[in-house]
Amino acid sequence: MREAEAGIERRSADEFGFDYNSLCPGTDFMSRLHVHLRAYIADRIRTQPRWVGIKVILSDASVPGEGEHKIMEIIRSQRATPTHDINTRHCIHGNDADLIILGLATHEPNFSIIKEEIPCCDWCKKKGHTVRDCRIAPRHARENIQVSYPYQPSALGINVLGINVVIIAVTTVYRAIDDWVFLCSLLGNDFLPKLPSLNVRENALHRLVGIYKTAVTHTMRYLTDNGIVNLHMLQMILTELGKEEDVIFRERRQRNEWVSSRNNRYEQK
Repeated sequence: MREAEAGIERRSADEFGFDYNSLCPGTDFMSRLHVHLRAYIADRIRTQPRWVGIKVILSDASVPGEGEHKIMEIIRSQRATPTHDINTRHCIHGNDADLIILGLATHEPNFSIIKEEIPCCDWCKKKGHTVRDCRIAPRHARENIQVSYPYQPSALGINVLGINVVIIAVTTVYRAIDDWVFLCSLLGNDFLPKLPSLNVRENALHRLVGIYKTAVTHTMRYLTDNGIVNLHMLQMILTELGKEEDVIFRERRQRNEWVSSRNNRYEQK
C-alpha cells in the first residue's frame, strides 16, 4: 500500500514537472524567482496608482533567516524607532501556526494574520483539494460532489487573542503573554524539540498553564522578563511536571495498546 501511494505521489510530481527540492536558497529556481519578484514590484509601482507611495521590502533567499522571523525583525525594528505609530496595523499572510506565537511576542496591538482554509480530500485525506479534484478517487465519488470548495481566507486578530489570554492591567498583559509564548516553546517548534512528556493532543498546554498558574500564585512573579527567563520559577514548573510524568506515560501506553488492539481486530475481520 505504501509503495502504491508513493508511486502516485511520484506520478503527480512528474505531471507537474517541478522538483520541490528547488525551494531552497542557492538554487537556480530561487535566483530566477528573485529576478521576477523585483520586476513584478517595479511594474506594480510604475503602473498601479494604489502602489504609489508604498514602501516595499523584498527579503529573498539571499538574506539569511526564515521568512516569518525576518518579517518579525522588521516589525521590531519599526517599533524601536522614535517615530513609531502605536496604531500601525500589521497584516501577514501565512498558514504557519508559529505566526500566532510570533505575532503575540511583538506586543503590537493591531496585528492580524490572513490564513487560507485549505480543503482536505475526504477520499485520500490529503490537503489542497477536494474529492472532485482527487486523482485517485473513483469517478462515482467525484461526480457525486455537488460543490468544489475553493480556498477560503480568514483573518485572525492577534490583539483579540492577546486580550483573551488574561484581562488585567495593560502593562501586565504583555508579561503574561510572554510567559505563555515561552510555555508554548516547551511543546517544541521548528528549532526546539518538545519535552517527551508533552503532547498537544494530550492537553499538554492546558497542563502547563495549570502548573504555571500555581507557580505564579506561589512566587507572585512572572516566568520571563524582557526575554530573560526566571530559572528558579522554570525549575518549579519542570519539577511539578516531572511529578506527573509517570501518569502521563502510563496513560499514553494504555492508549497506544488500546489502538494497537483495535487495529489488530480490524485486520482479523
